[in-house]
Amino acid sequence: MSSPLILDFSCPSNEEFERAIDGFSEDAKEGYRRERARVLRERREAAIAEEKRAVQHGRPITQGQQPPPKPAAKDSAFYKKIGQHLGQRFAEEAEKIRAEMRKALDDLVSQRSDALDDIHRDYQNVKNDIDHAVFSKIADALRLERQKRAQIELRLERALDDIEKLKQQMNGAGLYEVARAK
Repeated sequence: MSSPLILDFSCPSNEEFERAIDGFSEDAKEGYRRERARVLRERREAAIAEEKRAVQHGRPITQGQQPPPKPAAKDSAFYKKIGQHLGQRFAEEAEKIRAEMRKALDDLVSQRSDALDDIHRDYQNVKNDIDHAVFSKIADALRLERQKRAQIELRLERALDDIEKLKQQMNGAGLYEVARAK
């Protein structure tokens, strides 16, 4: 016989509960049954309230007992072999990817070097074109200046020749007049 102080009202089944209260008077049994119903009702209401709070706070709802934990993988030769094979495959794939990345990087470096060479070549060509244009303009200007100087010198010589002729004419005319005056 169980004492009322240690009577468990949350027995899994009604049969166990009835066995636990067997031996008590009918009035006591009825009181224990009412008390058990009240405790179970309160626990059910508390569980519902907890589920509502869990939903409000975004926690997962657990119903009843948690499922038993999954058995851990055994360290057998089979699992080790699979692990080694997967590790080897991963290493091979990683090496392929590294090789592809090295090749792509080498291609980029080569393209960059070629592009820089093209830029330097284009710069040198433009610089040479500008230098040629400047030098040809300077040469044209010097040629024009020499032509103008030559034309001025030619005019000056002609003018000096004309002056000399005029002097000779004047001298010749002066001699004629002097001779006539005598």
